[in-house]
Amino acid sequence: MGPPVGGTRSQTARSCTLQVYGTDEELTIPVAISTRVGPIKEMVAQKCGVHADYITFVLKTGVYARQLKDTDEVGSKVIVKGIESFTRRKQQYKHPHAIIGAGHNGLRQALIFAENKDTNYVLFDRHDRIGGTSWLDHANKWSKVQTELGTYHLSYSDQCECPKGIQPWPSRDELLEHFEKVVDDWGLRSHF
Repeated sequence: MGPPVGGTRSQTARSCTLQVYGTDEELTIPVAISTRVGPIKEMVAQKCGVHADYITFVLKTGVYARQLKDTDEVGSKVIVKGIESFTRRKQQYKHPHAIIGAGHNGLRQALIFAENKDTNYVLFDRHDRIGGTSWLDHANKWSKVQTELGTYHLSYSDQCECPKGIQPWPSRDELLEHFEKVVDDWGLRSHF
């Protein structure tokens, strides 16, 4: 196999300084002399959480500025447009957390959000009440769960006291009653 089209490309190491347009923020990265703009643009896009198509590299020489193509060699000092900073932008959503299922695990996750004062979540379930498939569909009134260590109750946390009045082997109805009480005590119902 012969040399690449256009001859061999130098792999000599150098550095490239990227500067965010309109700021003093810079990022210096190691590159080879023959490094093209495309891979560097992809790296910046991945680091910043922006699609590469929104980023442009500009090379300033004297009083002139030229937009670089993805196939151009990257310069030693390049201005980056299309990003505000090299730090990843935090995504903002109307409801960033969706909890699927209002059974033990879903309610436990909602309690973790409540303990951390995070109210930006929605709790979904196919039933119109708290309890989940295991306790609403599959369990009967004689179904029981072993909770001698108290780890199955919803309030299991260093911020909550162990609930009083739960039997070591609570029935389905006792557990559902406990779930409803915890949901009301913690104000989780408005997220359901």
